[in-house]
Amino acid sequence: MWSWFQANDRQLFNPDDGLCLLTLNVAARYGGAKLATDVFRVLVNRKFEYEEHHFAALLETYIVADDLPTAFSILKIMESAEVPPKPNTTRSIVNKLTQNNSPQDIEAAYEILLAQRKSKNSVHIAALNTVIAAFVRISDVKSAFNVYKEIPDFDLRPDLQTFNWLLQGAAEQGRKKFAMWVVAEMQEMEIKPGEETYESLVLVCAAQQVINDAFAYLEEMRDMRFKPSARLYKALAVRCWELKDWRFEEVVKDMEGRGYSTQGIVEMLRQREAEEQAEEQAAVGAQEAQGAEIAEGEGKEGKGLLEGPAKKVEKQFGRKSRW
Repeated sequence: MWSWFQANDRQLFNPDDGLCLLTLNVAARYGGAKLATDVFRVLVNRKFEYEEHHFAALLETYIVADDLPTAFSILKIMESAEVPPKPNTTRSIVNKLTQNNSPQDIEAAYEILLAQRKSKNSVHIAALNTVIAAFVRISDVKSAFNVYKEIPDFDLRPDLQTFNWLLQGAAEQGRKKFAMWVVAEMQEMEIKPGEETYESLVLVCAAQQVINDAFAYLEEMRDMRFKPSARLYKALAVRCWELKDWRFEEVVKDMEGRGYSTQGIVEMLRQREAEEQAEEQAAVGAQEAQGAEIAEGEGKEGKGLLEGPAKKVEKQFGRKSRW
């Protein structure tokens, strides 16, 4: 850091773009906010065309420096620079908010956004999306939904990523009814679904007892020219196997046609099935053994009832009773 400021303050040399980006990455790693800001100053002076990863490094710098308010403000700066934030851009914020798996940390971040709103500093929808994403990541979909409901209070409108996070939460918990409500909201706001949207819809429908809707969304996904991921196919194949659905072979065949590896899927499922059967047999055996012990105990107790009280006391305490 010292050498950078010495060289620039004394105008000893003019750092090229490569050196600037390298310095920016170093600042991001160690939370050197002052250094990162000065690198951006140098780049601005030469009318450098920023890209998403440049701002991502600047954002991470302030995250490492524990300066969340500035990190949130950078998202608005990105919009004005015509470099809209992406989910990859804000991943460092979500990671920061969930590193302790604590809802209090996420609530504190939301309070920062509320304070920025009260001070009439505009908040970017991507900032609210990070809070929603963080709640989803710790499996608190209810709190994520509560933040969603307050988006209009910020004079903002949900975007596709907002709904994708809500759908991901629904998929992870198998909440189809909630997922269908989210879809209805998207349709009302005329927000078109993306690849990630369809992935979550297929997964949440596959978690039900009847999985016809999962295949309907999968077909719609293909019609939209979206490519289902290997993770999606694997989850669908596992569900078909569990339900003994005849479409299992169809899913595996489709995986192979798309170049995804199916090696080990059938073997893994058969092994899982064998383990479950072994556990069931062990549980039945344990119950039978327990029943036999109870029956034997009752038999012994029954014999004991034939003995008089004095005899029983003598057996227990090794002496005769006083009565």
